[in-house]
Amino acid sequence: MTYKKISEIKHVGCFNHITGDYSYEENGCAYLYIDGIRLKKDERAKHIVSLGEYSYVQYPNGHLEIYSGHSLRKVLKRDDHCEISTYFLNEAAGPYIGYSKLAPETLEWRNNILSLESEEWLLSQDVPYQLFKVGEMIFGYDSQESELYHLNHSGQIVWKHRLARVYDSFYSSPDRLYRILGVAGTKLWFCTFMDRLIAVDMETGNPVHQFSSPDSDRKNPDDIAIEYLGSYFFREVDKTIISISKRGVYILDAANAKCIENYQITKIYTNGVRSFIHGMVFLEEVNKLSFIANLFDTPHYGCAGILDLEEKQILWIDDLATSSSDTHIAPKQPAFESGDKLYVKDFNDTLHIYQRE
Repeated sequence: MTYKKISEIKHVGCFNHITGDYSYEENGCAYLYIDGIRLKKDERAKHIVSLGEYSYVQYPNGHLEIYSGHSLRKVLKRDDHCEISTYFLNEAAGPYIGYSKLAPETLEWRNNILSLESEEWLLSQDVPYQLFKVGEMIFGYDSQESELYHLNHSGQIVWKHRLARVYDSFYSSPDRLYRILGVAGTKLWFCTFMDRLIAVDMETGNPVHQFSSPDSDRKNPDDIAIEYLGSYFFREVDKTIISISKRGVYILDAANAKCIENYQITKIYTNGVRSFIHGMVFLEEVNKLSFIANLFDTPHYGCAGILDLEEKQILWIDDLATSSSDTHIAPKQPAFESGDKLYVKDFNDTLHIYQRE
């Protein structure tokens, strides 16, 4: 598979690979390119997300614009009288946003989830937890206590799960929730900052499975060590968890926690390079894995690529040299694919657009 670079757009703040929309700066002015139309703005947007027929554009000043095509339908503005911020939930959650407000009497952040369609709150009261929506269930995370909560729609705690400490050779340290991955049967899967992969019972919050990489947790008797744990993606279509790390690829059946397969990157990529140091994972199609990586044999070298999980082949890899020079610029995030287009943003905020040949 080959891709030809067809465009470079400089000073890009964010982009939406599904629609091809993006926000950028040019000659000191900020613009939003949406639905084929360029609109002048006060500042670059920081997020552009498509949910259903609408596109949602979020700005650093806290404002959220809702578009149908290039027509602005509504603006949710930040309240100047109190500190408020909004954030997008994962796309699988649907048309909802997280909403945080600083309570002036306690100086404590309180959170809720707003339905963008009905403009109704999912919780009857704000809560002091980071919020996640998984199907019809709502979960909260308390970073101070390192506890995950299942909440009812009144904001009350149904159950809680405390993350176990991570044990190294000489000391232990607290672990933190990184991301909720998904649900398989009665198991809720999530990953942590210390490279743990954990499943808890949806009804009780009790731990069912707990995996860790050999580097992150060496003494915990409750953990099962897996060599290839790293960055995770939950593949909803077949309820599998895919992990890629410097050691290789690991695919886990989320329903029964059994390994489907695992293999080293060096077994499939032998272009004179020993191994990948790390990779961040996004899955664009059922069997495609998009990643960024550094290479052992070339210090400070970064690249973006696409791995076919079924065929175990690197379909495409590129070092993002710009058209104006041969200087290599490391990718800032993995490539996103939409139709026959591929979008990659580098650390100089240049958006590289490729077309499949």
